[in-house]
Amino acid sequence: MAKPYKVEYFADIYGGMREGVISHRDYIAADNIDDLAYFGFAFICVDEPPACKVITDGLLRLGVPFIVVGMDVRAAPNGELTGQVSTTLATREVNAHLPLYVSSAQGQANNLYESEIQVADLNALNATLAVIRWKKYCGFYRDGIEDVNSTYAIDVHALTKNGPR
Repeated sequence: MAKPYKVEYFADIYGGMREGVISHRDYIAADNIDDLAYFGFAFICVDEPPACKVITDGLLRLGVPFIVVGMDVRAAPNGELTGQVSTTLATREVNAHLPLYVSSAQGQANNLYESEIQVADLNALNATLAVIRWKKYCGFYRDGIEDVNSTYAIDVHALTKNGPR
């Protein structure tokens, strides 16, 4: 039996909990970014900076607000892991901050993270922070500061916010 694509695997799981889950095998690229025009909001979780740039540029052009999550994990000299997770909100109107927080440079992908280290806890934290930010954006939670970026630093156990919108 052939191994299913990751997107099909998750569609099967989430399709059992929610109606209307549709999987798409295609990678998002410049030639199909317009397929996202009907989205009300997007979460971007990619580890290739050039692909992230194509997606963010396309969503800005289409007027689709989004959150980009990022992770930078590296080994300290003693072998312990350090780094940070970040959540960055952007809209068509408020996006000048993106280059400060979201890398688009070729070769900037985090090699340690790509080595399949087990950081499910950091992935979960990043997803949780992104959903909380989205709920603030939607008005579910009160947003007293309207930050555009938050970063959690592992080694100092600190969550910082950057810039009001």
